[in-house]
Amino acid sequence: MQRISRSILGKIRFAFPPLPEQTAIAAFLDRETAKIDGLVAEQRRLMELLKEKRQAVISHAVTKGLNPDAPMKPSGIEWLGNVPEHWEVVQSRRLFRVRNEPARESDQQLTASQKYGMLPQSEFMEREGRKVVLIIEGKDSLRHAEPNDFIISLRSFQGGIEWCTLAGSVTFHYVVLMPIKHVHPPFFAHLFKSTAYIQALRSTANLIRDGQDLRFSHFVQVDLPIVPLDEQAAIADFLNQELAKLDTLTAEAQRAIDLLQERRTALISAAVTGQIDVRHISAPQNPCDTDTK
Repeated sequence: MQRISRSILGKIRFAFPPLPEQTAIAAFLDRETAKIDGLVAEQRRLMELLKEKRQAVISHAVTKGLNPDAPMKPSGIEWLGNVPEHWEVVQSRRLFRVRNEPARESDQQLTASQKYGMLPQSEFMEREGRKVVLIIEGKDSLRHAEPNDFIISLRSFQGGIEWCTLAGSVTFHYVVLMPIKHVHPPFFAHLFKSTAYIQALRSTANLIRDGQDLRFSHFVQVDLPIVPLDEQAAIADFLNQELAKLDTLTAEAQRAIDLLQERRTALISAAVTGQIDVRHISAPQNPCDTDTK
């Protein structure tokens, strides 16, 4: 309601327990909600650790490979460090070039999202529950993208380059990268999301201060490894399996947080409406064992 008048408030009836009982309820809730808040904090710390573990697993696999006994050599590139001896390091323009193909009539417009990856704008709006700007006029400014292209977006300096898995069109603010050779897209999908690569990409321009877009000229300043294609595929498969495990643990932690927060709300409601008699409760209890019936 935009406005609640005093007359409306004056008609609302609510519980008014004696002051000692109010004090007992408040003390009980302070105790029990503090326990729940502590459990929520533990789950949040676990999620942060899982996030750090996720990035560490990605960064190690895409820069060191899967064989811990492989002979290593200096790559000469700061963000890569030492790499397996049989890997090469080359300018990224040798692996990718810009796709400058105009949008096709049948193309659906795509959105690059750090949260969801590349997806149709209609699906993005449905997931987010909000509208984004659709280009109706001036469609000649749109660029065509093919499956297994990579998209440099306005937010790539924050969260990496997006792997495109479907055909469509993107706004001219994006850069469409087309693989040339030595590229297994699932491998580079992980590499372009690694913390080390993102930091290297970010170092090519002061994007926040200058407000400039991330362009191909920045992309080519970060050299990339050439990894045998079968090894790229093995690394990508390994990461898909390991990250799925970490994502499952993260989802379980989030579910625990949701349940604890629901429990917190239910506990407060039960206590302030008299469903729990706390007058004779003195010893701290496990909030999950408290009878709210």
